[in-house]
Amino acid sequence: MCGIQFGAAFAPQVYPQVGAAGVVFLRLLIAGVLLCLLWRPRRQTLNSTKSAWGTVIGAGALLAAHHLAFYEAVKHIPLGAVATIEFLGPFAIALAGSRRAADLLPACLAAGGVLLLSGGGVPLDLGGLALAALTACCWAGYIRVSSRMARRLSGGQGLATLRWPAPPWPPRSWEPGSDALRT
Repeated sequence: MCGIQFGAAFAPQVYPQVGAAGVVFLRLLIAGVLLCLLWRPRRQTLNSTKSAWGTVIGAGALLAAHHLAFYEAVKHIPLGAVATIEFLGPFAIALAGSRRAADLLPACLAAGGVLLLSGGGVPLDLGGLALAALTACCWAGYIRVSSRMARRLSGGQGLATLRWPAPPWPPRSWEPGSDALRT
């Protein structure tokens, strides 16, 4: 929770200098360093556990894509709309996992509330809506892949390791001579 709050406070400060890709890179890099200090990933465990590397890389890629799509979506449509659409991913996972018809009632009430609150709002850019939908898909995928990762790796090893595949290189905007580095 502290990491999410720190990232939310940190992102607006550096966004103008490094852009969406730079913010994602920094957030995941800092999280990777801190999590590796807490849970030192063991290469032997990762190598000996069936398909651990594939799961970790998949989770890291989904996390990075989620963050990048979120920041890009906010450039096109309001934050509230992006966050609402983003929650459709976990919402769909919860509904798909439900086995009772009674669970549909709260889902319908939630959908009705969203529709009531969104009535008469500003028109939304289709590109921004598509990016917000991508965040929902990435979050749903991350939930599925990270649950598999948690079953295969002990403690926080998977969580600490997945941060490394996510930011494999600094964004192109950080290349020497780029406008992002000029003040």
